[in-house]
Amino acid sequence: MKFSTVINIPKAPFELQPCEQMLFTGSCFAERIGTRFFEEKFRAMVNPFGVMYNPASVLHTVERVERPVDTLAMTLGTNRVYVEKSSGEIVDNCQKRPQSLFYERELSIDECVEFLSRAVEKALSRNANTKIIVTVSPIRYAKYGYHESQLQRPCYCWLPTG
Repeated sequence: MKFSTVINIPKAPFELQPCEQMLFTGSCFAERIGTRFFEEKFRAMVNPFGVMYNPASVLHTVERVERPVDTLAMTLGTNRVYVEKSSGEIVDNCQKRPQSLFYERELSIDECVEFLSRAVEKALSRNANTKIIVTVSPIRYAKYGYHESQLQRPCYCWLPTG
């Protein structure tokens, strides 16, 4: 009797080397994986501006990191964002300001694609050979309930090639 599903995942067309500059950004999954790389002496920068869950905030992190990276690993957790009412800007962190200053909304698929495409373009503009890894956080988002978290529309993204 099998209690798990075995999935054969093909080997990536590249390997990660300890001497590479790596940026892990996104959810707490990126935090865990990136920290493991750092502990194993890889040159890993892990969520330098805090844990980010959505494509807009991941883009903001990539834009703010000034050094080029050989590998960019982005882990998405949700397509929900908080928008500052006074400016209309998506914020990465409410910085413990009152919730009444923000409203919450979902990013559309097109917006998710746009933000992630811009993050990839920014990374490639710094280093044309950047390896890009995009993952989806396996951790459920408790705020909306564990069941509802599994039912939310995922943020599917098709990134441009070439």
